[in-house]
Amino acid sequence: MGNRKSNHAEFLNIDIEIGIDNPGEISQFCTIFDGKVIFLQSSPGLVAFELNIELSNIDEALKSITSMLKSLSAEDFAVWSKYKTKRANIGIMSGTNSDQTTFFITNREMSELMHLGFDVSITVYSSS
Repeated sequence: MGNRKSNHAEFLNIDIEIGIDNPGEISQFCTIFDGKVIFLQSSPGLVAFELNIELSNIDEALKSITSMLKSLSAEDFAVWSKYKTKRANIGIMSGTNSDQTTFFITNREMSELMHLGFDVSITVYSSS
């Protein structure tokens, strides 16, 4: 995360973590999403990635993720649908002051995530 310091908490990105049962599925997954995402981790049982564009807020990032998935071909979407673990991990960098910061997610984007089978986690990174 580097030494980013801000007075207020800020949205960083959303990592997508996918549970994959066998190694052959990892290469299939990477082929489907090549050029659309940045792969962060690929290990037995897990692939993690984020979009290859920077977005300024959580809702915009979620909309980009769900749009990308909904634009897959029927064959590629069938591959996506069989993954049992799908997690959207929202990254937040804490601020240096004690004021609160609110991040908004519309019910539409949450509904889209749930429809696509996602669990959601939030990770808050220390700015110190």
